[in-house]
Amino acid sequence: MKKLLIATISALLAVGAFADDLTTKSGRVFKNFAIMGAAPNGILIFHDKGKTVVPVKEFPDEYQEKIAKYVKEIPAKRREAAKQKALQAQKAKQAAAEKKKLDAAKKARMKKYLAEEAARKKKEQDAIKAANAKTAAKSSEGFGDDMFKKNN
Repeated sequence: MKKLLIATISALLAVGAFADDLTTKSGRVFKNFAIMGAAPNGILIFHDKGKTVVPVKEFPDEYQEKIAKYVKEIPAKRREAAKQKALQAQKAKQAAAEKKKLDAAKKARMKKYLAEEAARKKKEQDAIKAANAKTAAKSSEGFGDDMFKKNN
């Protein structure tokens, strides 16, 4: 944070220190402003309360010569901003595609797990039924008609 503050102050001093106040055509006042360069939508200035981009048409006529070189840079800044926006959109699209791919893989793993779990439970239930049937068969041995006939 200190480095940013020092860099900002150094930049302001390099541009001509704190200049006078800027009153735009719409009436906004920026105290102790300094022109820092072109931005995609106007001229970047620093002032007492921070930084702001002021549209070219808002600068008073007496500043037109001072901002002329920055006005020439605005189209390049717009192209650069458009490239950055397109790059961000492309990255967002790639991230969305990757997320979709990961979600599909996750869904497939979950589906496989649930199928395996269902098969395991069915196998377990079949084993329990077989064991119950075997136990029932063993426990009913000797209680057939032959047993009653022998004892009677």
